[in-house]
Amino acid sequence: MVVGEVANSTPPADACIPVEDLNKHTLVTGATGTGKTFTVATIVNRLTEGDYSVFFKPLILDWHGEYSSLLRDPEVKDPFQLPITLLSREEGYYSVEFASQVLGLTPAQEYVLLKSLESLGGEEDLDISDLVEALEGMPDESAWFRESRLSLMRKLRRLTIGGYKDLFSGGDPDLEVGSNRPLVIDLSKIGDLAIRRVYVAAFLKKIFDKALRGGFNSRRLLIVVEEARNLLGRDNYVEILVKMLDEIRKFGVGLVIVSQSPSALVEDVMANTSTKIVHSIKSAVDLEVLDKVVNMTGEIREILPYMDKGEAVLFSSFYKKPLLVRIV
Repeated sequence: MVVGEVANSTPPADACIPVEDLNKHTLVTGATGTGKTFTVATIVNRLTEGDYSVFFKPLILDWHGEYSSLLRDPEVKDPFQLPITLLSREEGYYSVEFASQVLGLTPAQEYVLLKSLESLGGEEDLDISDLVEALEGMPDESAWFRESRLSLMRKLRRLTIGGYKDLFSGGDPDLEVGSNRPLVIDLSKIGDLAIRRVYVAAFLKKIFDKALRGGFNSRRLLIVVEEARNLLGRDNYVEILVKMLDEIRKFGVGLVIVSQSPSALVEDVMANTSTKIVHSIKSAVDLEVLDKVVNMTGEIREILPYMDKGEAVLFSSFYKKPLLVRIV
């Protein structure tokens, strides 16, 4: 699949990525304003053309609401049209452990959450407001229990303020993979960045669970994860998403991880992305991280800080050495 042209090539030559490698995950990185979004849009547009359209259904988790104007005939969804459930009685501790990661719960708060979850009957998927109400009526076993219960209520109430309650009142996301139209979820509609992070993490967990059940056997899914440091950062990663990097390719889902700084991400991102498209990077720390995981020649290292917008270095199994390319 052509993504651009090889810079300074005589005669001119296309820069390509094997479409099958997209299932092995891709990293697109570079400083702000270097062309990452355009690069990802180019890959997605190519996937909707001709024979390539049978390979993947593109899904873009659009952090800033930028992609609808860059893609051909996208299907743009407001996240409030795709509500999900954060907690499930059926999943028990697995559900609580995940909520603990995305909400930043202490072990004591996690214990209180599990107890409140066990005390509720009725539907398998829970409304956050019902859970808060159950917490309000819970008897306190001790002073620490009361403190943990009240602090947990404060964290959960944030998810119920205004229209945010509607974000967490659904089941599995209803994704139609039959169409080759790229699906864009405009996350900029969620104004609170912390809630945006919770929604994206929960959405990806639902996709992972569906993939494990064989939900994408008929057609593969390519998911673009923008601003990946919010979910896969060294200091704030969500464990199940790290697990996705290692396992989900086997179940028909490829990831495109987009981030300004490779050094800000967990090491698993560098280890588990087959293709890397690196736009201009000026940070010595970022360059050092890249040096450890890719075949970085001295020439490439020297030009990386000074490349123009739209230029990138392509690391791909398709080529024996990294290439300087222009994304077109």
